Amino acid sequence: MKLLLCLSAVSILLLLGCQDILLNRGESNNRQVFVTMARHQINPSAVVIEPGTTVTWVNSDGITHALESRLFTSPEIRGNANWSFVFRREGSYNVHSSILPTMEGLVIVRHSDGRINFTDTKPISGSQ
Repeated sequence: MKLLLCLSAVSILLLLGCQDILLNRGESNNRQVFVTMARHQINPSAVVIEPGTTVTWVNSDGITHALESRLFTSPEIRGNANWSFVFRREGSYNVHSSILPTMEGLVIVRHSDGRINFTDTKPISGSQ
């Protein structure tokens, strides 16, 4: 368990170093990140964003998914469709498919000063 937590923390730190790739640095009201659901995986499995960023999940799988986190429950997202959510509050949010619970991702909304709050973080099962 400690190993998984350490691996998750290291992964997040690596993501912070790659934030220019994962973070669209457009205007403050025009930020958007795309996440793909394909082959029963969420890719990228974690994104680091700023408050006000829209995350759009694109379902490239052949099956319908519905996403859940402590902030939302999406409607069913059919194949080749998408669904978006605007993250306004700082924190970390686990996201998973309610249809395929092992399909997990993480959205980290950092504070304006760059700090990160790991309030809802748990190891991603695919990192085992």
